[in-house]
Amino acid sequence: MKKVILFVCLILLTGCSVEYNLEFDDLEFKENVVLNVEKTSDNSMLIENLKTIEPYAIIDKNSDSKYDKKINNFGNKFTASFSYKYLIDDYKRSKLFSSCYDTYGIFTDEDYIYISTEGAFNCMEYDYVPVDEVIIKFKTKYVVVDSNADEINDDTFIWTINSDNANDKPISIIMDRNKKVDNINTNNDHIFLGICVIIVVVIVLFLVFRIMSKRSDKL
Repeated sequence: MKKVILFVCLILLTGCSVEYNLEFDDLEFKENVVLNVEKTSDNSMLIENLKTIEPYAIIDKNSDSKYDKKINNFGNKFTASFSYKYLIDDYKRSKLFSSCYDTYGIFTDEDYIYISTEGAFNCMEYDYVPVDEVIIKFKTKYVVVDSNADEINDDTFIWTINSDNANDKPISIIMDRNKKVDNINTNNDHIFLGICVIIVVVIVLFLVFRIMSKRSDKL
């Protein structure tokens, strides 16, 4: 439990930017948390702690699953990334998902998948020390019918959270569980191909008709 608390505390400390990446496909969540820390004397203890901790993605009476951790050192920046793959029911018990919002949930019915939170984003400070910024990136191949994302880049929905908006920054996204973007694109490609074939057939028939008409006139 101490290691889990330490991990949550570390991503709240100032001097590091946090990018929270979540990918959803085939009813699975792939989570990747990236911490970028400037190599300064003030951050030396933070960096050493990140090198040694083994945080848990899920911790409750049913599971104690750890993150897959990767460390990178380059230039004046230290990067630690933590990855884990969840089934949809497991993600409801994600340590980070449940820590940053008091009210949160994932709901499904026959047609849609809903992810929503309410209220303030609670991961912007620890012991009154502010975090500069948290970027949340959600990527999915399911068709999104509604969201409150700040930015949409192809199939990635992006929220930027900082001290100015953290007190009222809920996350909301609704997906059609029966439709994927790839399937729609494939269907559109088939339709386009079918139209092209019809046009070609019409042109060929027209040319054949003109040629036969000219031959009939000569006879």
